[in-house]
Amino acid sequence: MEMHIQSQKENYEKEIEELSFRIDQLCEETTHLQQKVQAENDTNETIRQELTRLAKENLVQSSHYDLVSCTLQILLEIQKANCAKENVELLAKVRKLENENHQLLNWTQTDSAASNRMKQEASQLTLENWDLEERLDQKEKQIRKLQNQIKSLTKNIDRGHRANGKVSPVVKKEFLGMLECKAEDEEKLIKNLILGEVVFFVFWLPPLSERQMNSINIRLVFRSLLCSNVYGLASLLDLKPRGVVVNMIPVLPASILFMCIRYTDDGNDAEMLKSLMNSLLDGIKKVTKNHDEDFEMLSFWLSNSVHFLNCLKQYSGEEEFMKHNTPQQNNQCLKNFDLSEYRQILSDLAIHIYQQLIQVMEDDLQPMIVECIIKGWFLYIRRRCNISYLEEWLKEKNMQSSNAKETLEPLSQAAWLLQVNKITDDDVKEICEKCSALSAVQIVKILNSYTPIDDFEKRLAPSFVRKVQTQLNSRGDGSTLIIDAKYRFQVTFPFSPSPQALETIQIPSSFKLNFLTRI
Repeated sequence: MEMHIQSQKENYEKEIEELSFRIDQLCEETTHLQQKVQAENDTNETIRQELTRLAKENLVQSSHYDLVSCTLQILLEIQKANCAKENVELLAKVRKLENENHQLLNWTQTDSAASNRMKQEASQLTLENWDLEERLDQKEKQIRKLQNQIKSLTKNIDRGHRANGKVSPVVKKEFLGMLECKAEDEEKLIKNLILGEVVFFVFWLPPLSERQMNSINIRLVFRSLLCSNVYGLASLLDLKPRGVVVNMIPVLPASILFMCIRYTDDGNDAEMLKSLMNSLLDGIKKVTKNHDEDFEMLSFWLSNSVHFLNCLKQYSGEEEFMKHNTPQQNNQCLKNFDLSEYRQILSDLAIHIYQQLIQVMEDDLQPMIVECIIKGWFLYIRRRCNISYLEEWLKEKNMQSSNAKETLEPLSQAAWLLQVNKITDDDVKEICEKCSALSAVQIVKILNSYTPIDDFEKRLAPSFVRKVQTQLNSRGDGSTLIIDAKYRFQVTFPFSPSPQALETIQIPSSFKLNFLTRI
């Protein structure tokens, strides 16, 4: 009501200004007409004077001049009459405008009085509202006090039951797999869960057996396996947190973030959802940028980023991602928002983190590889069991269809080449046929560098190497000696649904996320 009155007041003031402007214009026109009449009077006076002079000069034509003077006098009277009429009309318009202006002023005063009454009523209502809020606060305090008393009495009753050998029934609360994060706690969530190091558990390789420790080949092919297939990253490392919480799932942060997203989606809060998604993406970018040389931190957030991406797919409500869900998981799918655009952004971010991780591994492995080459790395891969172990490992991890086995093939053939007989022409033929993954330059280099490990083994005859080289000349497979260590395999993140039930996930107190409410 107050706004309406204010709007009317502004309209009245605007009309008053327009009328005042019109009055000023009419006054100017009246003044102009008066000046015009005065000018015409002056002109007529000049004419009369001229006629008088002419009459005196020429008495013969006095009758003619009298006629002219009479005519001019008539015209002058007509103009005077017209001007007087216009003046009357203008004065009438001015009086009318003055009356309208007076009425508008009266209306404005009336509206102002009504506006003042409305303001007084609003002030009174505000005071009453404050009184009600104070009463409400007092009621809430009483409620909290009574709740505390109820808890205290419940504890006393439980103690009494336990003392009497009775156990009070426990009502099990059913959770929905959501976490409530208030808007004012969003920054704290990102800080404690992503940017802080409280949640971060250092990941490392599981303990190696003596057989594994004796094999330097694991380190040599580590990068190849990772670059060939993304599963190599999670499976080969078999990442597990080490710390005070031994049963913690490595991707718990991703699950917590998704449960917050579920609550925001359930509340149909588009603004909060957008803010939360952008904040967590920026947080992951920042933490991986600040630790761009930390292998453990990068692998930790790569694992969580991929898991969060899988959660967005698994609970998207799209049929292709719901095939392996339980009925409960299908009921927990997002209801109000389509986050497919965020899935693409998250996928790009995971690929970027993966590339950072590979770069860190390259920097760590390159000195080892160079050192092994200098010492004669072929002496360390002579044992075929090391290659067999890696092949068995690929089979256990269901990675036969990956490129990892093909990547290992040159290494496997090099180990075989060092163990096979190298004497007869049949040996030359067999070497040329079976070492198909090695180039001619690589085969000759290995043979020329071959050194017997004891005195009982004969040295390799130079003629044998020449025979192999002659037969390999027909291959035409180039002159590659060392593989391109900088080559980057394309990486994809296949969808992998999680069997973990969201409603069973609990947050450890060490995470310092007590501001989140489990729904």
